[in-house]
Amino acid sequence: MPDGLIRDADGWRNAADIRAYIEAARQAIGDQAGAQAFEAWPRWSLAEADKLDPLVSGTAGRMSLDSMSCRAPIALERPCGTVGWWG
Repeated sequence: MPDGLIRDADGWRNAADIRAYIEAARQAIGDQAGAQAFEAWPRWSLAEADKLDPLVSGTAGRMSLDSMSCRAPIALERPCGTVGWWG
């Protein structure tokens, strides 16, 4: 399996884990004192999750397709040299 595909899947999964963790932390804190002070950390954390997520950051497929040769035995639906699987 191509390394880029594994990296994309790992980034997506890690981002989902971060988002779930932030939601659990928000629920745990709830209306406790200091909840407003807590909000800066989730904003930063969710922005970091977005950077990791190849579907949000726009990097999905970039590594996996760019590592494939234009002479691969499969037909690619993108011209060689384009970035990502969507163009």
